Amino acid sequence: MSTANDPANDSAKPALREILQGDFAAILERAPALGKVMVMTRVAGATHERIGPVESVEIDGGLVRFAGAAHSAAVDTTALARAIADRSVVMGDNVLPRIEFSDAAGETVFSVIALDGIGPFDSGLGALGRGQPEAEAEKPAREQSTVADDDAGAHLLGKIQASGIPVTIRVVRPGFDQSWTGVVASAKPGAGFINIMTDDFHLHLRGGAVTGWEREDGNGTVSFHAIGSSGTRGGLTVSGPAAAFGE
Repeated sequence: MSTANDPANDSAKPALREILQGDFAAILERAPALGKVMVMTRVAGATHERIGPVESVEIDGGLVRFAGAAHSAAVDTTALARAIADRSVVMGDNVLPRIEFSDAAGETVFSVIALDGIGPFDSGLGALGRGQPEAEAEKPAREQSTVADDDAGAHLLGKIQASGIPVTIRVVRPGFDQSWTGVVASAKPGAGFINIMTDDFHLHLRGGAVTGWEREDGNGTVSFHAIGSSGTRGGLTVSGPAAAFGE
């Protein structure tokens, strides 16, 4: 992965990074025009990604929902402070543009990554007009991790894989809520993470991020809430029938 060079003196092209103008609901409403996208969030060592076209966007006051076969997310726009269109990321020969939505502290709440490339991205956002150029953000060093034999996250996900029973994997953080429901065919360690990868969903759970699970029973469903190093819930929940967890 590399960073694209900003063409000098080319006013016809948008900035590599620009702060988008307009309200957040109007920006999110453009998601279906971007083609195939990855909606990604990170919380307490878990990276949760839904992949595919956004089929519909529902707006109810400050709440915006993404819906479709590949998406199930809710955004509380009152928790957002700005949206940045970032065209600086390159994979191979292709630009992988994205919209980063951040809070008042400058932390990225979630991103919408345009997997079909720069053409649909710029076309889809064209109605919003040009934004204010923004300097490239400094990228933090990647935290190194390993998956131990007794890793609590790997243990639970391994039970789910063995059961072959559908579960719901959900992440919740201030301003954002996203979920996926399906069968976990594989939960494999790699690069310091436990990885679940399907056509429309990826979960990358950092080794050691989960120190335990808090169980909650109700209405025929068992929910396991991930507990982090702080001893509190971190925002990742796995739920389903008890049999999905080997019970």
